[in-house]
Amino acid sequence: MKNILSSFLFLIVLLLSPQLFAQNPTVEIAEVIQKGETIEFSLSSTTQFYVGGNIYILHIGKTEFKLSKQSDEEDKSTLTFFIPLNDFNNLKNKDAIWLTYGNIVKNNSGTKEEIENICKECPRTCWCL
Repeated sequence: MKNILSSFLFLIVLLLSPQLFAQNPTVEIAEVIQKGETIEFSLSSTTQFYVGGNIYILHIGKTEFKLSKQSDEEDKSTLTFFIPLNDFNNLKNKDAIWLTYGNIVKNNSGTKEEIENICKECPRTCWCL
């Protein structure tokens, strides 16, 4: 009986271990290039960006950008946002940059510290860049 119980517990730990030890996805700025009147602002992750019922939103300062495309390769995933050149030129130097899956930041009015705290609390849906 003891062996059966031990085997059962081992099986449960084995099945749960990917969730217990899974790292939060990391996201970083990969490339920012101008193509005509558009800036392509690309982010990369070593894990695939989730595809579901929400959208990714790139926040720069108080401005949000939602138009994007996603591409996945074997070892990385890329999310590219398309920012009109005029909007990009109106951004302020040193504005905070972060990515959210869904609109988890109300009115885009948080300070950099508040955004960092939100991203720490929600590491799978918010990334400071």
